[in-house]
Amino acid sequence: MVSAIVGTNLIKIEEELLEEMSLAPSQQLEEQVSDIIRNGTNGLSCNASLTTQDGENVGIDCVTSDKHVIWHIYPN
Repeated sequence: MVSAIVGTNLIKIEEELLEEMSLAPSQQLEEQVSDIIRNGTNGLSCNASLTTQDGENVGIDCVTSDKHVIWHIYPN
């Protein structure tokens, strides 16, 4: 799984990240993704390693530039 999500609607971005990782995410996974979104939009590091519901290890990182944030999902 390799994906990049770009946009301005934070709710949609969170939904897309969760959809990329699982069709039925756990509450823990939802909270982790929410933290990653919040960190990225606040200019903090959002480098994280997560395990999907299918047991796949993925990394999520973000790149910030001015007002833009790009979240990148990649195999870990």
